[in-house]
Amino acid sequence: MVENEQNIDKMHMVVYTDGSILNNPGKDWGSGIHGYIYNENDVDKKSGDKPNNCIITTEGYLDSNLSAKTEHRTVIPTCYINGYTAHGTHGSNNTAELFGVIHTLEEALNTEYNISSIVLLADSEYAIGAFNKVNNPDLN
Repeated sequence: MVENEQNIDKMHMVVYTDGSILNNPGKDWGSGIHGYIYNENDVDKKSGDKPNNCIITTEGYLDSNLSAKTEHRTVIPTCYINGYTAHGTHGSNNTAELFGVIHTLEEALNTEYNISSIVLLADSEYAIGAFNKVNNPDLN
């Protein structure tokens, strides 16, 4: 039996990513990701989880001291995502940052959930710029 698409819960992913290298450019670089997946039906519900006294929202973690000053929508995570990659090959800081984005996309594709959106949080304008260009229909 095929389910009506409207009956399928929409799942969303929020992921923080970062990359690093010892000597730029050089070898011994890597990247890491951390985040969570939540069900659209669990938006605006309070979670019992408070990692480092933060509130879990649709846009990422929010310091609970700032929550009263910021508009936000809380969520209850269905699951958490953690991972890292380490490489001994030649690369650069940008290589490491991009692999964080690639690792995030691999996790989204390989999860048991049908991910309908990804909020990607990174400190690399280069990686975010590459991600946005791929998803910008005006550039295709």
